[in-house]
Amino acid sequence: MKQSTAYPPNYRDIVDHLGDVSKARPLFCYGNTIYNPFKREITKDFEHHEYIHSIQQGENPEVWYYKYLRDPAFRLQQELEAYGEQYRLAILNKAPPQIRDWCLETLARELSNEAYGNLVTLNEAKSKIRNYVKYNAIKTV
Repeated sequence: MKQSTAYPPNYRDIVDHLGDVSKARPLFCYGNTIYNPFKREITKDFEHHEYIHSIQQGENPEVWYYKYLRDPAFRLQQELEAYGEQYRLAILNKAPPQIRDWCLETLARELSNEAYGNLVTLNEAKSKIRNYVKYNAIKTV
């Protein structure tokens, strides 16, 4: 995937629907580009997370974003898939249990973040991510 430190082309629409997300310093996937305006380090697992979003968006990221920003249930489903696949990487890479636990906690904090609209609590996020990995076949790797 390409990377850019610019804001994504639909940043205004994102802020209009989700509010000021800058506190969370998110990455944004639009098509095959990861937009990183807050200049975060992009680790392999977060690159994989954004790759999942690229696959979800298919050939028309504008249509995907329209639904993502306006439909909280769709947003949760899309993020759960991306975070679930991100967590699966820790498992597939045979991370020690303490690292897997830390990873799950970190990902669940992100998923339950206000930047997504407080879709789930921290404990719900942990449970959903664990269950995603347990009950869903590998989508990509």
